[in-house]
Amino acid sequence: PSMRTTTMSCVSRALARRRAPGRTCAVPRSRALPPDPAAAAVAQQDPTRFKLVDLTPFFCDAKSCYPVVGGVLVHKDVNHVTRRFAETLSPYLRRALGGFA
Repeated sequence: PSMRTTTMSCVSRALARRRAPGRTCAVPRSRALPPDPAAAAVAQQDPTRFKLVDLTPFFCDAKSCYPVVGGVLVHKDVNHVTRRFAETLSPYLRRALGGFA
């Protein structure tokens, strides 16, 4: 998912106002998840050779995508995750890849 260019300042303001930045600065799922050409390409390939690992549920619920999840800042810019958040995804990614990661 992508965040807005204003997400980081929103998170800072929310924290300064003692508000939950995840909910306060959430982005509508429809905006944060544009069509993914890579996912579409994988869907057309041999499923024994290619697998899509969808980590969206760790970023988003049915309506919104969040800049802070479990107290961890998700993005360091519009579409790159922070190292800390990537570390939290590691066990799930490893499981999805069958222990190869």
